[in-house]
Amino acid sequence: MYITANKLVQLVTLILISVLQISSAYAKSADKKNAIAEKPSWTLEFKIGRFEPDIDNWETFYGNDYTHDLAGAFSYKLLEQIEFGLQGGWIRDRGQGFLPSNNIAGGRVKYQLFPLNAFVLFRGIYTPNQWFVPYIGGGFSRTYYKINIENQSSIDGAENGTHYRAGIQFLLNNINKKGTRNLRKSYGIINTYFFIEVQELKAEVGSLNLDIGGRSTMMGILLEY
Repeated sequence: MYITANKLVQLVTLILISVLQISSAYAKSADKKNAIAEKPSWTLEFKIGRFEPDIDNWETFYGNDYTHDLAGAFSYKLLEQIEFGLQGGWIRDRGQGFLPSNNIAGGRVKYQLFPLNAFVLFRGIYTPNQWFVPYIGGGFSRTYYKINIENQSSIDGAENGTHYRAGIQFLLNNINKKGTRNLRKSYGIINTYFFIEVQELKAEVGSLNLDIGGRSTMMGILLEY
């Protein structure tokens, strides 16, 4: 389903306002041993989902109107609500090429994108142990592309662009408190979240008249330490 930028921003803004109003209902009292909550400084996330390219006739050559997106990211918390970080991804698909000169199918095609994103992220977190944390962010993108066409030379390069994303994180700590304590003791992981997000990538290869952007709908695990 296509989600416009305006609708995405409106949705996340509404969630942020809602969280401000009901956050006290989800706040948990800290244990006496943890009267002062330990605040994490770093995050690490792994996510997977579907990518819907902005190429109009994608389905004609690749069989579906989407492909798969795999990504990972890390960031540093300037404040509990503000993070700066980097994300790397891998988007790929295989399909059938097309020869416009004689209007027949060409050879097999392997299409790959490797987006590298530098981002700032704003999180709607206001209370310790908050169950639901909405977020929105974006920044600069450098997208590397590689297109291999059977019996032809490959096309590769990189283009600058922008990206933005929004989503919501679900705190898992209170679901398995023993496991949470073990993770903190053994690996220094303070909080664990499951999250879902929508991400928009904007990038075009002007020399090829090729739009390599698109929308990703993803889910994943985020670790704070």
